[in-house]
Amino acid sequence: MASLYITEFAAAGSANGQLPIAQFPEIGSHKLTIASTSNVSAAFDNATNFVRVHTDAICSIKSSTSTSATATSTNARMALGQTEYFGVKPGTVIAVIVNT
Repeated sequence: MASLYITEFAAAGSANGQLPIAQFPEIGSHKLTIASTSNVSAAFDNATNFVRVHTDAICSIKSSTSTSATATSTNARMALGQTEYFGVKPGTVIAVIVNT
């Protein structure tokens, strides 16, 4: 079963002041099933400022402040094995749907 993994972070860190990276510990994490119908995450924590999103299947994602967000195949496409970091506002959700 294909999944979208979302990890929430409050702040960015740095490696010797040079490389911006995620600052552990993470605030929370989500695992969404990627299917032919849209699935949506829980709302992000009030301290969340950015997220790491990783997919193990081709999918499309949509961010929203509405907990009834629905992803479609015309939303942002992610490739198999792709990992991205996104700035978000607290309370944001991410919806996901399978794509080709």
